[in-house]
Amino acid sequence: MGAKHGWSCGRQLSRRIEADGGTKAQAATAIHEHCRVSLLRAHRAAHGLTLANAAECVRGILREWDTPAEGLAHQQISRWENGLDTPSPHYLKALCYLYQTRPDRLGFGYDFSAEQERIRDGPAHRAPLTIDQGVRDMRRRPLLQSGVSGLLALASSHGLPHAGVPQSWSARDPRASLAELEESAERTGYLLYSAAPADFVPMCMLNMAAVQGLLLRKPTLDAQRRLYRLIARNAGYIGIRVTDVSAMPDTFNWFRIADHAARQAEDKSLQAWIFAHWSDAYGCFHHALPLGLQPARAAQSLGLAGARSASVYGYLAEAGIQARLGRRREALDAVRRADAMFAALPAAATVEDGTKISEYFLRWHESNALSVVGEDKLAREMRAVALAHPFAGQDLAGRALLELDQAAALVRSNDVDAACNQIMETWYELPAEYRSGQVPRRITQIVDRMSSLQATNSSVRALSDYLQSVDVRPARAKGTDSAT
Repeated sequence: MGAKHGWSCGRQLSRRIEADGGTKAQAATAIHEHCRVSLLRAHRAAHGLTLANAAECVRGILREWDTPAEGLAHQQISRWENGLDTPSPHYLKALCYLYQTRPDRLGFGYDFSAEQERIRDGPAHRAPLTIDQGVRDMRRRPLLQSGVSGLLALASSHGLPHAGVPQSWSARDPRASLAELEESAERTGYLLYSAAPADFVPMCMLNMAAVQGLLLRKPTLDAQRRLYRLIARNAGYIGIRVTDVSAMPDTFNWFRIADHAARQAEDKSLQAWIFAHWSDAYGCFHHALPLGLQPARAAQSLGLAGARSASVYGYLAEAGIQARLGRRREALDAVRRADAMFAALPAAATVEDGTKISEYFLRWHESNALSVVGEDKLAREMRAVALAHPFAGQDLAGRALLELDQAAALVRSNDVDAACNQIMETWYELPAEYRSGQVPRRITQIVDRMSSLQATNSSVRALSDYLQSVDVRPARAKGTDSAT
């Protein structure tokens, strides 16, 4: 075996593979084979993490799982990567979660499944991600865990991208169809946070199905870019919507599709919008937080050319991540930057059309980040502004999460009875289709932190018993991260 290649070689290879529509797993396999480094190091390179970043991510994951790991240093990660030591089971589990893979693909253990299964499932042989695959993956997984679990069956009954274009589009003039799809995407954006996920996601899928049909008709280069722009917008809409109610792999899968389509469309403003919301998803799922800073900063820089609302969102996403990393000064600085940039936006950049940012979302994200870093007084002021905004009555999941931030603040001020009442009231008022994803994760996290009071506080005990009776289990029991 020849000499190992440098870090920059692996990063360049990873960027090239992802630009061509490949996955992180494919990039890691290619880096392992080309750069002659261990699989574990190849995965780190594919994700763009330094040793210190990787150690911080693993510590954060284990902290969320209530498994102490503060002693883990980057030197230990290096020893694992160079074959000088083997991670213990809880560290290996955290590494698999960080890189979204399994032990044998990190170089620990062996895969004894049949050869055909390895060919079918192995990352080295997997074809680049397509929109059809994204939809099939979404159908295969349990997208929503409670009230909207029938969403995919509903979408299937209306026709999905892989099932072909709806018959009504087949005979239309392509130019008229494209214009109509663009108008549809504009209208859909206004429904992003107000329409029920069970209605909204199939709507976007149908639009993507029609776009794919037009792409098969060999459009001009300009029309092709417009079509890819539509795919990016609709996939981005889905990624944003399912962040609230679904699991992390589903959410990230849609953002990957959106990013790839935006690159094909050569639309940097659209990329900035996607990066900002993708970064926010890292914070929502409390996953690989240092890695989530990369899309936030990309949104900040890409948006400067014209999509300044995306830059504002990029700073807000960074504020949320920095707060969850315990970096108070950096979080407050990001909040100030977002606030100053928002004040300079023209009115047209603050409408609630799905791709801009209104004062409601500005105050929502500011209050959340401020709450995480313990700035309860200022967070309360921002939260009050957001809750008083007319849009709070439409964004049901967002409103519930704001109310739960208020409950967490009550716990910190030792007003446990009021916190329990707030949680119960929020849950009662929440429609069934939002009772999966972020809201139950946030509830169980708050309740977990009050668990020591169950023996002495009747409100905590009653709330815990009720949540168990309706199958809202502690976040760590589900094996998923939740926001702080």
